[in-house]
Amino acid sequence: MSKKLTGIILVIVLLAILGYVKLIYPSSQMQIKQAMKDMSSAPIEQYLNSTDKKCGIWYESQNPSAKFKAGKDNAEVTACFADAFEKCLNRSILIVKDNYSAAENNITYSVLRVIKANDQNDCIIQNNYEEYTFSKPLEGQIPLNFVNTCTILNDKPEKSCEPAYISEIRTQVLKSEATSNLQIETK
Repeated sequence: MSKKLTGIILVIVLLAILGYVKLIYPSSQMQIKQAMKDMSSAPIEQYLNSTDKKCGIWYESQNPSAKFKAGKDNAEVTACFADAFEKCLNRSILIVKDNYSAAENNITYSVLRVIKANDQNDCIIQNNYEEYTFSKPLEGQIPLNFVNTCTILNDKPEKSCEPAYISEIRTQVLKSEATSNLQIETK
C-alpha cells in the first residue's frame, strides 16, 4: 500500500514539475532574469546587483527569433512600479525593449529606481538608460545612454527623466540612417 501511495505521489510531483516547465516558466520573471544574466549592459548589471526591492523585469521583443516575445507579468511590473512611485517606496524595475524589426530598429535597457522624496515631498526616480541600434554591429558600438533623476514618471517609464539632448541625438541618428539608406538604394 505504501509503495502505491509513494508511486502516486511521485507521479503527481512529476506532473506538477512538467506543468510548471511547460505552462508557467516560459516568459516568466524567472526565465527572463536567467536570460538577462548572460547579457552585458550597465542597466542589467545594476538591476541584478542592486539591493533594492524589485518590481520585476518588463520585457518585450519584436525579434522573430527571440525565445519569448513578452513577459507574462508586464502589466503587474509597471503597476508595482507606479504604486511604488506614488508611495515613494524604494523599488526598481528593469525595462528591456527589443525593437528588432520595428521602425526604431534598436534595443533599449532601462533601470528605473525610486530613490526617495525631495524637500518638496516629490518622489525622485533615477533612470539609467542605454540604447543600441541594429543598423551597426553591436560589438564596439557606443550606446545612446544617460543616467538622470527626475520627479515625474512618464506613461512610457523608460522615457522618464530623458534629457532633451537625447531626443535631439536620436533624431539626428535617424536622419543620418535614412540618408545613408537612400544613398544605398539609389546606387
